[in-house]
Amino acid sequence: RARLDSLALEPVGNSPEEFRRSFETSEPIMARLIKSSGATAE
Repeated sequence: RARLDSLALEPVGNSPEEFRRSFETSEPIMARLIKSSGATAE
């Protein structure tokens, strides 16, 4: 729990379907943020 807190993450219990919907919603947003930041993979 301390590790998750240090990363500002909160564990969530949900169904696989809820996880899929959440991922599909957040993935395009995160992709735009990463692209606009200029970040690259090492």
